[in-house]
Amino acid sequence: MSTNIDESMSLFRLASRDLFNNFFRHSCEDLALIDEGFKEVQNLLFRKLVIQPFALPDIEYGDENEEISVNILGWLAPAMINRERNSGYWDYPIKEITQDAKLCFVGFFDFSTIRLLDHQFVEVCIRNWPAYPELVGKRTLIEYRYVQFSLSKQN
Repeated sequence: MSTNIDESMSLFRLASRDLFNNFFRHSCEDLALIDEGFKEVQNLLFRKLVIQPFALPDIEYGDENEEISVNILGWLAPAMINRERNSGYWDYPIKEITQDAKLCFVGFFDFSTIRLLDHQFVEVCIRNWPAYPELVGKRTLIEYRYVQFSLSKQN
């Protein structure tokens, strides 16, 4: 069992996207059925590769997981912040997020699920950001290459 949450998150990301790209994407023409089936498998995969090895509370993949912190590598990273909470529009005027923001993991994100998934983005929820307290609770997309994962300090 790995003791490195960053490594486990990376393995989950790769396994999830490869399962979709190589198996689910071609399974039928009904996108709703593909999405439903994939989400079920993806949630199980997340439980087995991330939740259970670290004895984390059983939080569904895609829900805000305060047990998993997302940390910015370096001082700041490009970011796309929700215009309104959970609106689906990622055009808030602030375009960078700094390392002093406290972020929790939501899921990996792609703008299109019709073509190949890359899981290029990590969707996070801003839990605390002293410079922008009005953004607390908003969802944000950050490219995977700019982050690393850790267990929250409560664990």
